[in-house]
Amino acid sequence: CLLYSWLESDGISDSGSDFELELKTTKRKRLAKRSPVWKHAHALCATPDFALRCNPLSLFLHTSRHPRGSDAKHHRPVRERREGGTVVDELLDCYKEDQQAGLLELINFVVLTCSCKGMVTKEMFESMENAYIICQLTKEFNEDSPSYPLSLVGVRGRRFREGLTEFVSQLVLRSQNSLLFDGYLFPSLVSFLTGLSDSQVRSFRHTSTFTVMKLMSALMGVAVSVATQLDVNRRQWDLERSKTVESRAVDRLEELQTLHNELLEGQTELNLLVNSIIKGVFVHRYRDIVPEVRVVCMEELGVWIFRNPATFLNDAHLKYLGWMLHDKVGGRSG
Repeated sequence: CLLYSWLESDGISDSGSDFELELKTTKRKRLAKRSPVWKHAHALCATPDFALRCNPLSLFLHTSRHPRGSDAKHHRPVRERREGGTVVDELLDCYKEDQQAGLLELINFVVLTCSCKGMVTKEMFESMENAYIICQLTKEFNEDSPSYPLSLVGVRGRRFREGLTEFVSQLVLRSQNSLLFDGYLFPSLVSFLTGLSDSQVRSFRHTSTFTVMKLMSALMGVAVSVATQLDVNRRQWDLERSKTVESRAVDRLEELQTLHNELLEGQTELNLLVNSIIKGVFVHRYRDIVPEVRVVCMEELGVWIFRNPATFLNDAHLKYLGWMLHDKVGGRSG
């Protein structure tokens, strides 16, 4: 697989961090029974076809090794944004058949984007906490080279970042009506990313922070949508309630109340995710020793303020922008 071979040829190095995070892993016991999907998925992962068909980042890396005019069928999926949705659909289908297998595929996707040769196995996931899993993965790095995918510059680096951003956005978009609120997939993913963001390994810290910040920005769109639906629901309920007893539709009131409860529950789930990202990642990484990590935090904070000013356009969040105007690294405060 060209993705694996490329990642093996580029190593990364450790970089210190002054911040530690107490990570609380929330693994729910309502996992589906073991499914042959797990074995089948890993059999597919061992072939180049799976990487080219199901991984937008490997699609990018594959095309980057081909000159213009070569086999067009390999270039087309990279240009078409809908390809990211296809990748996410396949991953979510795997998750629906076997929650643990699907989650592990997603976690190992993140590990792969960090240029790590290791992977999280089913046994590791069931018997080890995130901190120990990350410690084990750290041993799989090549410490002789500082290079990792997110550190690429030029066209390749830009396409890599765009591909990862699109993947995360599509993951949230295609989960917003069901799996986003199942209390397992996204909390588990955020928990793992939070642990990675506190790693001493620069690749882990940078890539996980980038990923979770993009995830947060995608969640903002869903949060605003849920808040809008709640507002509409409340006005509809008040309108129906204002009618005389004879003209009220009892069934309509019950329907609106049920929808209201569902929306509130979803909003609560979103708030838990948002708060865990802010407290677990953002407040530590916005002052990271690596300038690129600080930059992505500030960039995404701007996105959150723009998309959800009711929540983020206040002193509690604007203070971070003010503090970073005095960034010691030239050009980072512009």
